[in-house]
Amino acid sequence: PGPGEARLDVSGTAVVTTADGERRTVRDGRTDVGPGDRVEVTAGTTRFEMADGIRLEGLGGTDGRPSTTVTMAVAPRLDTGPLLAVAPDPLEVRVGDHRVAVAATGDTAGAVRLDRRIGLGVGSYAGAVTVTSAGRTAEVAPYRRIEVAAPGALGPALVLDLADVGAGREIALRPAEQHGAAARIGGSAGERGGEQAQQLGIEGIAGSRAVEGQPQPA
Repeated sequence: PGPGEARLDVSGTAVVTTADGERRTVRDGRTDVGPGDRVEVTAGTTRFEMADGIRLEGLGGTDGRPSTTVTMAVAPRLDTGPLLAVAPDPLEVRVGDHRVAVAATGDTAGAVRLDRRIGLGVGSYAGAVTVTSAGRTAEVAPYRRIEVAAPGALGPALVLDLADVGAGREIALRPAEQHGAAARIGGSAGERGGEQAQQLGIEGIAGSRAVEGQPQPA
């Protein structure tokens, strides 16, 4: 794919509205999209294969969770719902008034989960993740999550607990002071975060939740 383009791998159903206003439904198949095309994942999962090995993954809505909707561009725009991004090369995702930059650190691809509802949740799995909103910037370390309630309202960092991932349980967010300076799964967070995110896919991390008011320790 070229800049702002992606090849979709749809497991379920996705609706593509092109920049020219044409609309098509894709069921359990593949299709190509380009700049300005809008993709709504109405059921199942849809994977976006972009240039430079960048991969996105979205989910259909269920149980009150909105469907993933993405408008394609060099910097894709997340309009609604959850989105997993794995980026061996730098990637910027626009979410309303916010921007999320994802990049590799060394040989480890950046990996992040975004969740747009009323506000924006940003959970980092590996690499360098930076959130910019209304002139304010926050770096989100691996295995951390922040909530952005409104433009410029960057919440405290919480630890993203992946300890139960191998058993297929819900990923939970717990107070940082319960975990110390790092959250690990058998190895270093930097080495394993991106690998875990890629293996799990977005379905494995869709149950993430936050414990409010528990900041990351200094």
